[in-house]
Formats: sequence, C-alpha cells, structure tokens
Amino acid sequence: MGSKGENEGGFSDNFDDLGMDDPEFDQTPQALDPVYAERIAAYDADCADGAGPATACAHLAEFKGVVLNQWREAARLFELSCYHPRSDYVSPGCVDMGDGTEGYPAACFNLGKLAFSGQKPDIIAQSDAKASEYFARACGGEHTPSCYHLAMLKLEGKGVKRDTEKAVDLLGRACMDSEAMSCFQLGGMLLRRPRIPGTGEKGDVDDLKIPRDPKRAVELLEKGCNMGHAPACFNLSVIYKHGDDGVAADPKKFAIFKSITESLIKQQGGKLEGTQAL
Repeated sequence: MGSKGENEGGFSDNFDDLGMDDPEFDQTPQALDPVYAERIAAYDADCADGAGPATACAHLAEFKGVVLNQWREAARLFELSCYHPRSDYVSPGCVDMGDGTEGYPAACFNLGKLAFSGQKPDIIAQSDAKASEYFARACGGEHTPSCYHLAMLKLEGKGVKRDTEKAVDLLGRACMDSEAMSCFQLGGMLLRRPRIPGTGEKGDVDDLKIPRDPKRAVELLEKGCNMGHAPACFNLSVIYKHGDDGVAADPKKFAIFKSITESLIKQQGGKLEGTQAL
C-alpha cells in the first residue's frame, strides 16, 4: 500500500469533503480566480474527454462537482479516470489493473463514496455492492482509505459476502500504511469481549469470531494515536488505567495518553463522542 490519506491528486478521503450536501455550494458558479480558471482549462484540454491522462480527468471531475455542482458530468469523468484505457505506459498516478485498463485510485474512491452514500441517487444510486466494487478497485491500487471502507463492508456483509478474516487483513495492512481509522477500528475489535448466551454476562459481540488480543490492540492503537487519532489515544488511556490481559495497568502511561487525548479534543474544538471522563 502506498496511497495514504493525502493522495497525489489532492482528493479528500473523508465522505463529507466533496461538499455534496453543503448548502453553500450554490447552483450558480462563482467567478474564478484567473490563475485557477487557467489551471482548470488546462485539465480540460489534457483530459480530452477521456483520451488524455486519467489524472487530468479526475482533477476536472472534482472541479465540475464541487465548484460547478455538475455532478453528473463529474461522475462520468471519475468513471473515465477509474476505468481508463491502458496505453503503452501507465499514466502518472495510475495503477495497471491487469484487465487492459489503468485506474486512478482516488477517482475510484470518489465513485465509491457516491455509491455508498446515495447522496446523488439520480446519478449513482445507493448501492453497497457497487461501492464495494469501486473501493476494491481503489484498494487494489493501494489507496488505503478505500481499503478501510472495503474492510468495513466485508465486516458487515454489506454489498459483499461477509468475510471477517479478509476485513481484519485489510484493516491491518491499512493501519501499517498509516491509515489511522483502520488502526483504531482493528484495535477496538481486538479488545471486544464475546457474549456468552444464557449467562447474562455483558459482552460486545456474538459472532465476529476474532480472538481478543489486547497486546496487539495496544500496538495498533498507539500507531493510530501517534497519527493524532483522539479515540485511539482515549482507548489507550482506558487500557493503561485498568490493565487488560497481557497489558499491566500503568499510571504513568495512563496520564500520558489521557493528556494527549485531552489535548487533541481541545484542538478539535469539542468533546470526544462516545467517551466518558477518565
């Protein structure tokens, strides 16, 4: 894996960042800075309606959608970038998909977001199956946020056959490639306690069938915390406050991760959802 949260095309990796639901994105295009307009015109010329480099088409697609609110055209251009005819060489930023095409992973990811969210149903209908197809293609191009979303679909069996083992593998690989949410997600999964039917004992899950591994969870959460993921830091503080199987309580580490959590929450301007006071 190599395409992390910040990819070559500058595309956002968060589902909300394309501005599809933002009322501030009016239907009326605003006057563009001349330098920016010149750059977009260059992308349009380079894309040549799909005949040119996939990266140019992808940049043009984001402009069409976010700035001009022309999402139908944006989706068409993203599709051209995701499934781009292969020439004698692979275009910059693209990956040879081994099927006679090359793909620009960030474009596939943006299509996956559209299919998963269903925010533009008249253009791309909500479909977990189609989203998983796009995410799988982008993940094959080492786009780690796509690997995370594909893993979650496989974990929940949405649009694809449920495959916990593959989901765990994808999350682990994405975490090692610095995808913080994957570190947090997998770390949390390794801390879950199974329910025991008929005993009345509390637990987290019935059928994930993932063995608890607090020591590995700590490693994953520390990696996520080091990338500034506040929930990962919070979970570490809880572990070190109480201890867990194979992980001794450590007041000093508890204090360290508690402080980091509080600092990150303050930076982000609010309370960390789903947590209680330490």
